[in-house]
Amino acid sequence: MSLSVIRLTLRTRRLAIFWFDFGILALGLLIMGLWPLFAENWDDLAQAMGGSEVFGGTQVEGASAQQNTFYSYFSSQYTSTLMLVLAYFGVWFGAGLITRDFGSGTLDVLLAAPMSRTRFLLSRIAALLVLTTVVVAASYVAILVGAAIWAREVDLGALELLVVHLQMLVFTLAIAGGGLLLATLILQPGRTYGLAAGVIVIMFVLLIVSDIASNLEWLEKISIFGYWNPVDQLGPGDFIWRDTLVLGVTALVTSAISLVIFRRRDIVA
Repeated sequence: MSLSVIRLTLRTRRLAIFWFDFGILALGLLIMGLWPLFAENWDDLAQAMGGSEVFGGTQVEGASAQQNTFYSYFSSQYTSTLMLVLAYFGVWFGAGLITRDFGSGTLDVLLAAPMSRTRFLLSRIAALLVLTTVVVAASYVAILVGAAIWAREVDLGALELLVVHLQMLVFTLAIAGGGLLLATLILQPGRTYGLAAGVIVIMFVLLIVSDIASNLEWLEKISIFGYWNPVDQLGPGDFIWRDTLVLGVTALVTSAISLVIFRRRDIVA
């Protein structure tokens, strides 16, 4: 890998990362700050909306009633929103590793340096890992600070939250890998982002359909969103190794295929 390519990638994307971090920090602190209000009126809200299932209905075996109430709130108000934010981040930054420079006409210049394409793309992927970690870390800090201030009774541990955000990290990298794969196949920014967005929308629709139609629950496993379950890692819940493994393998396989394609791809602006 090339440290100069990694530094350049980080430097050219620092402003976007700042705003992603700022937005996620603000969202996390806002949701945690509203928790005491929701907790106080939870029973009335759940009854008015037709049951706690409307708010996620997350139940962890062995957890207290207060903890399960928080998990339902946290799932419905925070992680469901963050899922879409991180999916957008993954598509944009994953595909942007190639399409951004191709669209500006600088990709061929960067590849003209005495460096193999494999080394170049591996450096970009390493930079993506750093950027994704920074973004997910913003959520970790926000929830950790928010829990210490507004949700002490829930007893959220730093290690538990770390495991939650580990799955968020792998989820984002899996989507970024898909975006990178499409970028190496298409190159052109508009078509790449459009197709990637279309795939994400289809997968999200599959998740919704699997939740509504009991006979189509298997569709959940076709969708990348079906493997998003960070709240299940909290409390006495077991770490979902299978789902995290699927996400990790997806990230590795899509990145590996992208490397193979990019090595043989004609870069013609």
